[in-house]
Amino acid sequence: MTLARLRYTGPYGAGVEYFWRHQVHDWMHKHGLLGHVRYGIGYDDPAITAPELCRYDAAVLLDAESPQDGLDLMVLPGGGYVCRQFRGTVGEVAEAWQLIHQRLLGRGPAPDGRLCFESYPLTANFDPQTGIFDAELWYPDIEVSNPST
Repeated sequence: MTLARLRYTGPYGAGVEYFWRHQVHDWMHKHGLLGHVRYGIGYDDPAITAPELCRYDAAVLLDAESPQDGLDLMVLPGGGYVCRQFRGTVGEVAEAWQLIHQRLLGRGPAPDGRLCFESYPLTANFDPQTGIFDAELWYPDIEVSNPST
């Protein structure tokens, strides 16, 4: 899938929430991307990387009619993934990812370098008063991508 992305560098959690609320929405509006499926992609493990150096992309799925000029594009690779539904707060999504990563420990990374990501379908809800939101948590299915493990 081809995505347009906006990069954030800094602590995950409240920093990413602020980024979505105060920068991503305006960026999407400016580029005519409201109404497209959104993605969140964290690149760094905050247990290893200093919080101020953690990288995160807010991304939007592009279609054939989407403008591409002036946008930073990326390709989200296909392959076998496992998807888990999520409903909760930013703190709770961090705990959910921690549990997923613990489950994957010892299985190694996907041999093709695919990343974990969050998807926010158009039907996903967000309550600005409580901070509760809906997402899908996607992570590479190691057994599908590497049957020898």
